[in-house]
Amino acid sequence: MKKWRFNCLLWLACLSIGLCRCTQHSLTHTPPSAKKMDYSTCYFKNISTTFDLNLKVTKFKKFDGLQDSCLVRLILIDKTAQIQVDSIHFSAILFLKETYEDCKEVLSYSTSQNINKEIVDNMYGDIVVADLNFDGLEDIAMLNDNGGNGGPYYNFYLQGNDQKFKKSQFLTDSVVFFPSKINPNTKTLTTYAHAGACLMEKCVFLLEKNKAWKKQSQRLIDVCK
Repeated sequence: MKKWRFNCLLWLACLSIGLCRCTQHSLTHTPPSAKKMDYSTCYFKNISTTFDLNLKVTKFKKFDGLQDSCLVRLILIDKTAQIQVDSIHFSAILFLKETYEDCKEVLSYSTSQNINKEIVDNMYGDIVVADLNFDGLEDIAMLNDNGGNGGPYYNFYLQGNDQKFKKSQFLTDSVVFFPSKINPNTKTLTTYAHAGACLMEKCVFLLEKNKAWKKQSQRLIDVCK
């Protein structure tokens, strides 16, 4: 009798485990979405006084037409020597269709390329060239996310004396938007972003004497008054 009870319990345990495995498999199994690749290339000779820029973008699309992810690579070529001196590359997700597809969507404060373009919702362009840390060298901002109501987000790359570019984590994570004001006299960057139907958030970022950045001020402005 004891042996029969043991065998019965063993059989029920095996049946229970089998049912659990079968149920888990049916709940977690989701076939991966098929994707295709889309490539685009732009070559810029007129947005930097020092470099020619070669932009290569690979977009991964789902078959339902939605953008899924994007690989961006910017090659920097010395204008005089015509040799590659550096490259910038990053990946991002959830780009809108038009992002990095129009080679004219750039802005340069160095050469004044598209300097009079209309800025809507902080969209300065896919690539912006400007001196962001007031050292006389060209720096580069590259759009990394279409963002929300406040506008797109940017990666910020600062140029060193060796013509190499390093991503500024502070500017990328804290400033986020391309600055509406770049003031070399006060060494500040100022951003404005929508914070509601009638509110605009103004943030001022200061480059201190020790070359460290800090948020100097932040306030909300009621634009409906």
